[in-house]
Amino acid sequence: ITGAWAHRDTLWYASTAGMFKIHATSSTGLDGLVPFPYHTLSSFIYGSISGLLGINTITFVNIIVPILIIPIFFLALLFCVKEVGKYYSVKLNFNRIDEKNIKYWVSFSVLVVLPLPYQIFGYVGLGRERYHYLISHSYLVALLLTFIFLSLIFTFVNLHKEEKKISSSNKILFVGTIVLLYFAITLSKVSFLF
Repeated sequence: ITGAWAHRDTLWYASTAGMFKIHATSSTGLDGLVPFPYHTLSSFIYGSISGLLGINTITFVNIIVPILIIPIFFLALLFCVKEVGKYYSVKLNFNRIDEKNIKYWVSFSVLVVLPLPYQIFGYVGLGRERYHYLISHSYLVALLLTFIFLSLIFTFVNLHKEEKKISSSNKILFVGTIVLLYFAITLSKVSFLF
C-alpha cells in the first residue's frame, strides 16, 4: 500500500526517520549530522514509533504504516466528514450523510481510497502526475493532522452552536489546541502552511 517497491520516497523517509531515531536530528547523514529541516515532524513520528517498537524504520514504513497509520488516517477522515456533514446539514438544511447506505461507501472508496494503482493514473487521462498521498509519508501525516484539525473545529462549533456564551477557558483551550495543531501540520509538511 505504501508503494515501497517502486517509489524513492519510501527509502528517503525511512532513512530520515532512522536518523531521527538514532541521532535525534533531521539529517541525511551524508555530511555528518548536518541538520536538514525537511518534514521534520513526520520523520520524528516515524522514527519514534519505530524506536518504541524496536524495529528498523524501513520495516516500519513498509509493514507498520499500512497496519497502524493508514487506518488511523481513514478514521480521522471519516470523523471529519461526519462532523463537517453535521454542521452543513443544519446550516444548509439538507439530509445528513447516511453511513449505512452502500452508495456512501462506494463513493468514499472511489474518491478517497483510489483503488487503482497510482502508476495507472498517468496513462488513463488523469494527468501526467503518478503520485499518491499514501506513498508520501509527510503528506500522509499532514493530511491526518489536517483532518483532526478540521474535526476539532467543527466539533467545537457543533457542540457550542446553541450556547449564547462560551466560557473563556474553553475558548483559550480551543484556540491553543488549534494553533499548536496548525504548527504541527506545518512541521509535517511545509506546503500545508499555505
